[in-house]
Amino acid sequence: MNIDVLANTDLEVQLRQHNTEYIAIAGMMGTMYVGSTALSCMEHGFHVTTFTDETAAVGGRDAYDAMILRYPFISHATLEVDEFLTATRAPAP
Repeated sequence: MNIDVLANTDLEVQLRQHNTEYIAIAGMMGTMYVGSTALSCMEHGFHVTTFTDETAAVGGRDAYDAMILRYPFISHATLEVDEFLTATRAPAP
């Protein structure tokens, strides 16, 4: 079992074929799966965003707080989902 979605899959090839540069990652097990995938994506040259909400950590509030403190070291941006959506919306014509 891998905790990094790029390991042993063709996901990176598919992302490159679609000229994907930016990856946003959220989900359960933020201390393992999200963190591992974010770090791997950064190492492979993607621009990575992690989230302070819409992600969870096993181990309660202390584990969650520690996870959020680590995210800036394994991603380019760490935002709330609403901040991300606002930043990525195209301006109205």
